[in-house]
Amino acid sequence: MTKTQADRQHQMTARLRRELDVANGLRRLNEYRDAAGWKQDRTAGQKEMLASIPPITALMGMEG
Repeated sequence: MTKTQADRQHQMTARLRRELDVANGLRRLNEYRDAAGWKQDRTAGQKEMLASIPPITALMGMEG
């Protein structure tokens, strides 16, 4: 493995670790919110926007 390849591998490893740290932080935040019984209050506009999004199956062409 050349020095450039090793450097690139170290950079990618560091990036993946940062992304995992963020994901773990978000997971812990969600667990804390769930334990506290927190629910997001949405405005009427937000509810309307969410209702207009088709289900993932429709986007995948699987809706019957």
